[in-house]
Amino acid sequence: MFNLPPTNVAINKTSVRELLPLSALNQTGPYLFRLFSDSQYCDLSKTYMYLLTSIERKNAAGEWVPTDDAIEEDRHVGVIQNFGSSFIRSLKVNISGVEVFDSSIYYHYRAYIMQELGYSHEIRKAFHEAGCYYSDENSQDSYTNKGFTSRVQRFSNGKHCETMVKLNFDLARQNTLLLNNQDVVFTIHRNSDSFLLLTPRWKTVIDEVKDAQGNIVTAARVTWHDSKAEYRIRLHDMRLYLRTVDVTSSLNVAISRQLESTPAKYALRKVEMRSIFLGTGRTELSHNVFTSTLPRRLICAFVSTGAYSGARHLSPFNFEHANVRSISAEANGLTFPSTPYLFSFGNQKRFVRAFVDMYAGLGLDDSDNKTVSISMARFLSGWAFFVIPMTSTLDDTPGFELIRQGTCTVKVQFEQPIKADGYEMLILVARCSGVPYCEVLATLYSTRTVANLLVKGQIEPTACFEYNGKSYVFFEDRVADEMHIYCQLYALFKSEIDTQLSNYFPNPLQSVNCVHIVNTEYENQPVIVEGTLDLVDHLLFSTCYPKKRQGIEWSEPLYVELSDLMVCPGDLPKCLSHFGPQRERPKLMVDELDWHDSDDTADEAW
Repeated sequence: MFNLPPTNVAINKTSVRELLPLSALNQTGPYLFRLFSDSQYCDLSKTYMYLLTSIERKNAAGEWVPTDDAIEEDRHVGVIQNFGSSFIRSLKVNISGVEVFDSSIYYHYRAYIMQELGYSHEIRKAFHEAGCYYSDENSQDSYTNKGFTSRVQRFSNGKHCETMVKLNFDLARQNTLLLNNQDVVFTIHRNSDSFLLLTPRWKTVIDEVKDAQGNIVTAARVTWHDSKAEYRIRLHDMRLYLRTVDVTSSLNVAISRQLESTPAKYALRKVEMRSIFLGTGRTELSHNVFTSTLPRRLICAFVSTGAYSGARHLSPFNFEHANVRSISAEANGLTFPSTPYLFSFGNQKRFVRAFVDMYAGLGLDDSDNKTVSISMARFLSGWAFFVIPMTSTLDDTPGFELIRQGTCTVKVQFEQPIKADGYEMLILVARCSGVPYCEVLATLYSTRTVANLLVKGQIEPTACFEYNGKSYVFFEDRVADEMHIYCQLYALFKSEIDTQLSNYFPNPLQSVNCVHIVNTEYENQPVIVEGTLDLVDHLLFSTCYPKKRQGIEWSEPLYVELSDLMVCPGDLPKCLSHFGPQRERPKLMVDELDWHDSDDTADEAW
């Protein structure tokens, strides 16, 4: 009676922004979308992709025409499961020039497996129909499969099909808003038409014919047909929708002040895919999946090589049991599961432990209101997911685990030799990404925060860098992830400074003990960075050169003040070469957006 629900006083408004491709829409890709930086925060968990597509057939004249249900072949042409997400082969996300996500070439498998095992049956049966997802029956390669026939109806008779799906990347799987003033670029590569289209064999039945005396004149005949016509997916429209948030001024100022001392933290669970080819005749496999941070969980599945490569009559999401006898993961002397499996998929089937551990590893064995609707029969007929939990509790806990380093090896033994066309073994790896996630944070520090953190050569106690005589190499947070090198900062101007040294032109940097980084938005609040001259000239100045990636140019609005000398960092070599003898209090101001690097007239004007 005396408590009221919380009142929203932080957000002024929320809007949905529509992004169009940067270039003209084509049928092959890639497709680039760019969210330009502004003052609004971005909710990446609400990033949707809209597609408008149709199926076309090449006629006898070599022209592409819409499908026609009057033609028998056209009535049996559809798309693969989860078409909206399966359209994407590869997705890359760049934030302010730093690549924060790369799905490699397995985005469609990542999206499908996470959708099958991460959403309840009710959500997939209803909401995911927007992405052309229709639950398949046990025979995914059959033309009578209800899921396939439902997808055929979406494209029948040359109709245009609308789909809309959420983009699946790590930053989109958490609810924290992306800081404002960030430039976000999405790069999408599409799958081939042969992979996206599904044309299973279909049959026609001719009834028997009898004469007046009841004698059989023509026996009943069943004929199976293979589609031989050439089809393609025609892309008519494509766009992205993102949600942006405008926060109040007081909150914006509070966030800016907090960034001066603490970086933004994004708690992520990285999900990656690995693929291993299993050739015919093999009976066992031992493969090193990772040699750094150990995963939280492995999900292993086997798909026929023909379906994986895009055979039009086979579903690429038909995950077979492959006659696995045992499967395990080894890391740091431990084996998961600790008690070995012993399966049999012959006449006497024994696989119930794999079925139960699939639910237990996903945290669904104690759930009363969520199920992925994979029965034991479906497990045998195309939904065989071998889930191996590797956390300390063997449960899908909501928090983080202690980061463990080592080599993770997957071992598989098969009851029978691999079949003739082989298998692709897909491994979905879920890993804990600690806080902060440096690949992301490298772009999310405000200018002043970066300077504030470069105190005496370190970025917080858990990060490190090495100096190899030419450059400083920053490594990712040691307690967060495998140590990817995400940036190499070179002293681009040091040699030019050295050439100007003489008794008449002393080096103005020799006496520098501190540097003031001044953000143009907060000129009255400089941040002091203490460090040696090497730290200054190798790290600070080279970060502010104009950058270019995939045809997109940008620069950082940053000024550097060296004692009494204030210049734009990218122009520092030129300014020093034109500086001349030092006076008592020299000062040179250079516009931060001055691009006259090769204009002698502009140099003389300086």
